[in-house]
Amino acid sequence: MKATLTYLSRTMLALTTAACGEPQLATALNARLGNGGTSNTDVPPGTGESPQPGQLQLGTGETAPDPAGGNGGSPAMTDGEDPVSAGPYAPRSGSFRMLVYSRTAGFRHDSIAQGKVMLQEIAAEQGFEVTEAETNELITAEGLAEFEIVFFMNSTGDIFNEAEESAFQDWMETKNGAFAGTHSATDTEQGWAFYKEVTGQYYNGHVNANTPGAIQFEANMLQFPAVARIPNPWQRNEEWYIFSSSLEWAAKPGFMILGRKQADNQPIVWAREYGNWRSFYTAIGHDSAVFRDPVVKQHLTGGILWAVRRDHLLP
Repeated sequence: MKATLTYLSRTMLALTTAACGEPQLATALNARLGNGGTSNTDVPPGTGESPQPGQLQLGTGETAPDPAGGNGGSPAMTDGEDPVSAGPYAPRSGSFRMLVYSRTAGFRHDSIAQGKVMLQEIAAEQGFEVTEAETNELITAEGLAEFEIVFFMNSTGDIFNEAEESAFQDWMETKNGAFAGTHSATDTEQGWAFYKEVTGQYYNGHVNANTPGAIQFEANMLQFPAVARIPNPWQRNEEWYIFSSSLEWAAKPGFMILGRKQADNQPIVWAREYGNWRSFYTAIGHDSAVFRDPVVKQHLTGGILWAVRRDHLLP
């Protein structure tokens, strides 16, 4: 597997390329990144480079061609600017709308209600709008066009029909969409191939609820917005999920394992930047108490704002 740049050094190179607009810089960057293929376990130790304040911190994923011709390094968006024309990973600004989707066709977590409360709090603090949905009226091309991100709050089971799957995939791939999910978002849509590209794997087991454990964040990911300034290791009580196929899917282009369960090295938090979209997932969230924790709020805030290309606005 090819060695890749660290999270921070890629940020500097990508932003320098965007600023200069010189083809030779883009060519050199693509050569070093090996077309974006990355596994977090392959990333070498950090170089000590830091982005300047106000700059977007990019992930380690493949920068796919923008269908509208953008190069992923455009200047920050202003209010009302079309995200597609600005480039798939360009920094954005201004308010946005997030669809919080919590439909369940299997087990339903009691924590969903408190999770939605936390997401509303994050929206109020960060200045964006939330629409909540338990049904699929908005899972259409027209409905999804109103949103920059869909957040799967502990969804379960087979929840989309084929037309809805097609609409969601098209929105993600052609509208520079963003996905975030908690816990049982990986207990969702087991047979949908595109969803596995977004989330990595349908979970295949878990320990008892409220089992003590700790998340150890990867050393080269400590500046990632969902991880920065969070205790490392991060002690938690959780219904810890098992992802037995993680070696396979984490090696795909753009996946970044951010944190693992300290005891058994199971991935717990990860993100992906690929095919014009970004996704963020955290396996915590079984109990309502999780969504009363201010550190969890910080964790989700960073993941959401990274997914919608606004992490440069974080303090």
